[in-house]
Amino acid sequence: SHPFKAGFRWAREAGSKTNPQNPAFSFLTIPDLLANRPNSMGLQTGQPSHDAHMDNFGGFLQDDWRLTNRLMLNLGVRFDFYPTFQVEATSDRPAEIVNLESPTDLRLMDFGAPRPADRIYNPDWFNIGPRAGFAWTLDERGDTVVRGGAGVLFSPLMLALLQNNVADPEIGAAINFNRTELAARGIGWGDYAFEIQDSVRAERAGRKAVFSLIDPDLRAPYTVQSMLNVQRSLGGAWMAELGYLRTDGRNFPLSRPLVQAFDRQTGVRPNPALGAPSGVYITSEQTMVYNAMQSSVRRRFADDYGLAFHYTYSRGYAEQGGSLASNFVNSDYFVTQDFFDPFHDRNPLSQEARHRISVDGLYQIPSFTEGWLSHVLGGWQISGVVQARSGVPLRVTQPSGISQSRPDLIGDNPVLDHYRDTLMYLDRSQFALVPTSPITNA
Repeated sequence: SHPFKAGFRWAREAGSKTNPQNPAFSFLTIPDLLANRPNSMGLQTGQPSHDAHMDNFGGFLQDDWRLTNRLMLNLGVRFDFYPTFQVEATSDRPAEIVNLESPTDLRLMDFGAPRPADRIYNPDWFNIGPRAGFAWTLDERGDTVVRGGAGVLFSPLMLALLQNNVADPEIGAAINFNRTELAARGIGWGDYAFEIQDSVRAERAGRKAVFSLIDPDLRAPYTVQSMLNVQRSLGGAWMAELGYLRTDGRNFPLSRPLVQAFDRQTGVRPNPALGAPSGVYITSEQTMVYNAMQSSVRRRFADDYGLAFHYTYSRGYAEQGGSLASNFVNSDYFVTQDFFDPFHDRNPLSQEARHRISVDGLYQIPSFTEGWLSHVLGGWQISGVVQARSGVPLRVTQPSGISQSRPDLIGDNPVLDHYRDTLMYLDRSQFALVPTSPITNA
């Protein structure tokens, strides 16, 4: 009545990297292009050759407690331990993540002293994840079963979330200048990468360059998973199922784009002494929620043929799509329009479709032979799946000195009625452009 399990896990995620690139200039208008007045410039300065790794440790205890013949409890707890990300240079060039102590006021960007290179954030040593579930057969025949449970599940931080910020500490992993900063430095199309790097190195005057910043109290993300599900057998050949699933996410990584941390009217940064870091400020502030209603109907027509229909309705929201991935691959990182208020941009989950339908069938081909020939011609199956879903969220943008800026929706229906015939989808009259600064275009 008490099958008991215990286990321990150690895992190491590791990788090596180096990636030199060329500068990329963007221009807002054709006259700006002809006059070589770039609106922005991005230069990946080339990560020095390095090795990086992250360890994570875990242990669990679980008891499957059979209270009666019709009621089973699953009780457990898991412990997770996450040391700090580590990096080691593998060439003559130094390679590290330059991180600073937390600011007293983020709006002032008054970050503190540099942190040790081997402890860029504090390790997350103790995470306790309890979980409990049940399976209850309501009747003696076993026609109806109710299942439910809840659990806390922790995840390690993704290696790429941090490794992409490794840099040569003299110049940083990337250089991004806005229109005002490019004009002040006289940088334009035609300048080579080494010229821009030498200019930045001279500006730094021996001070370490900040590319991205990391909250020293960065925590491991976790979710609270809960569900309730009912399955019912109908006449032996039919089975129906209805369930509710919810996921609440906390401590998800939130990447605030540091290039947005300037006065939109003047282009001035709150703390000029910090320089112009062009990465992100990574914190554990993103939260997410996901709700879904899942239903299934299955029919066994005979011993060799079955068909199933599944439908899911879901809704979910997060500040940056609910992703744990690095901002280099998570396009929902660009949802954030305001560095100082990323929580204003809470949006649907990444690639979320409200409605999903799936139909699958399986047919066991009968064997009409005996002996050795039955081993060749018998035992074959034919199966198929048909899936359909509603569309995923569409983000409407307008040109601005800040990427992914969005206009205001002023109408009730932004989609044109006959878009399939005209191939014109959005009604521009339903949107109002947000005014931009004549100096920064932000």
